[in-house]
Amino acid sequence: MTSTRIIIEQIIDKYEGSTHFKNRTDGNLSITLYDCLAYLESENRDKVNKEIVQLVKRGVFNKISWYDPQNIIGKISFSTIDMDQIYQLVNRKKKNDILHEIVLEIKECQESIHEKWINSVLEDFIIEMESKKRIPKLLLEDKKSNLLRSLIGIDFIQQSGETLLMRIFSKKYLVDSKIFEKSLKNSIVSLAKKYHPDVDAFMDDETILEELGIMKTSWDLYLKGDLTLEFDGEIIKTKSFPFGLGLNRNMLSDVTIRNNPSIKRLITIENKTNFESWDFNNEIIYIFSYGYPSPKERKFLTRILDVFEDRINYLHSGDLDLGGFSIYKYIKYSVFPSLKPFQMDTQIYNKYLIYGENRDETYLKKLNNIKLPEFDDLIGLIQKEKSTLEQEAFLIE
Repeated sequence: MTSTRIIIEQIIDKYEGSTHFKNRTDGNLSITLYDCLAYLESENRDKVNKEIVQLVKRGVFNKISWYDPQNIIGKISFSTIDMDQIYQLVNRKKKNDILHEIVLEIKECQESIHEKWINSVLEDFIIEMESKKRIPKLLLEDKKSNLLRSLIGIDFIQQSGETLLMRIFSKKYLVDSKIFEKSLKNSIVSLAKKYHPDVDAFMDDETILEELGIMKTSWDLYLKGDLTLEFDGEIIKTKSFPFGLGLNRNMLSDVTIRNNPSIKRLITIENKTNFESWDFNNEIIYIFSYGYPSPKERKFLTRILDVFEDRINYLHSGDLDLGGFSIYKYIKYSVFPSLKPFQMDTQIYNKYLIYGENRDETYLKKLNNIKLPEFDDLIGLIQKEKSTLEQEAFLIE
C-alpha cells in the first residue's frame, strides 16, 4: 500500500469515527501526519507531498499545513461534503453501505429464527448499527458469517430438542469441526449469558453450551434407588444396580417412570463422589447430574415430579458455596418448587469448617445475590468465617 493511500485511508477512518458520520451532518475535519510513520519514513515523501498538493488543488481536500515547509506536511484539512470523492480515490466501500448490507443479512437470518432470545440478540445488533453507526465486534467480517450460522444452528437444535456434540455441531453448521470451539464458543457463551432466559450467571461454559444443545462430551445422568423404568419396550429395575445406574442423556426423553409407593424422598446431589458414597435405600431416589441439570435432564426430573407429585420430599445436597447455592436455586425454580436443602446448614458447616476454603470480600459479597431464606443463616456464617466448603469434605472421617 502506498503512503498516499494509507493517508487517504486514515482520512476515511477519521470521518467514519466522527460525530459527523454518526449524526449525518456536514463539517470540517483534519488529520495530522507528523506522527504517521508510513508517511514520515516514506522514501518517496516528495512524491506523496506532490500528490496531496494536487488533491488540494482539485478541491478534494480543503488545505494542508506544513510541519516542515515543502518537506513534511503537518495537517490535512477536509470537508465531509467531499467524502464521496475521497472514497473513490481508494475504491473503498462506504461504511453506511457496509452497515446496510449487514442489517439486511441479519434480517434475512431472522426469518428462520424461532427462539426469542436469539432474535433479541439479532435485534440488538441492528439497533447498535443503526444508532451508533458501527459494526459490533462479533459481526466483523472474520466472524460474522460463522456467528450467524452458529445462531441458526442453535435455533434449529433448540426447536427440535436435538443435542449435538460440539465438533459435530461445528462440522454440520460451520464445515470445520474445530472452528466453533476455537473461534465461536466464547462469543456464543457471552451472548447466552446476556440473553438466554434459562442461563444462570454462575454456570460454567460447558453447562451453558449444554443448555443450547451443544455438548463437549456426552455425560450420563446417574440414579440410585428403587425405580421401575420402561425404555423401548424393556423394563429396567434400578434396584438391580445398588451402586447406581447411568442413563445416557439421549435416552432420557423416551424413558417412562412408574410409580412406587415406597419412595419417600428424592435427593439431587452436586458431586459424584458423594453420590457414590451413599448406600442404596429403597425409600430414597439419589440423582447425580453434574451440577446444573441440562434441558433433557430437567424434562426427566419433571416427569418424576409428575409421577410422585407432592407425596415425596424433594431435597438437594451440594457445596456450601456460591456455585452450590446457585445450583440449588436453579433446580428449585426450574424443576422442584418445594425443594429443600439437605446437609446444607450451619450444623454441618461448623462440623467440617476445618476443611474450608478461604474467600475474599468480593466473593463473599456475591453470596448476597442468592436471596433464599433457607440459606440466610448459613450465608451469614460463611461471610463471618470467610470460608466455604465443598461437599466432598463431608466424607472425611
